[in-house]
Amino acid sequence: MRSPPKSALWAAVALVSLSNLHAGGSKLIAQEWMVNEFVTIMRLPLWMMYFIGMAQLLTGLLLLPGKTRRQAAFANVLLCCWAMTSVLVSGMGIFVLIPLASMLLSVFIYFKSTAK
Repeated sequence: MRSPPKSALWAAVALVSLSNLHAGGSKLIAQEWMVNEFVTIMRLPLWMMYFIGMAQLLTGLLLLPGKTRRQAAFANVLLCCWAMTSVLVSGMGIFVLIPLASMLLSVFIYFKSTAK
C-alpha cells in the first residue's frame, strides 16, 4: 500500500498544532465562558483548566519540530482521551467529536513521523 504524501503529515501537524494552541491559549487567558464551562458544567477545579491549557499549549508547540513530534502526538492522544471522558461525563455528548478528530489525527502523526 502506498504511504500518504508528506504534505498530508504536515497538514495534520498544522491542524492539530493550531487547534491546541488556540484551545490552550483560551484556557490560559481564562475567558469567562471557559471558566463557566469548567467550573459549572464539568464541575472541575479552576486549577485544572490552567493545567490542561498549559499541556495543550506545550503539545501544540512541540508538534512542530521533528524531534519532539512523536512525543507530542502521544501526549495529545492522552489529552484527547481525558477530554472525551470529561465531555461525555458532563453530558455534552456531540462535542466528543472534536477531541476524537484531534486524537485520530494525532495517531496518524505518531505513526507517520519518523523516530529520531
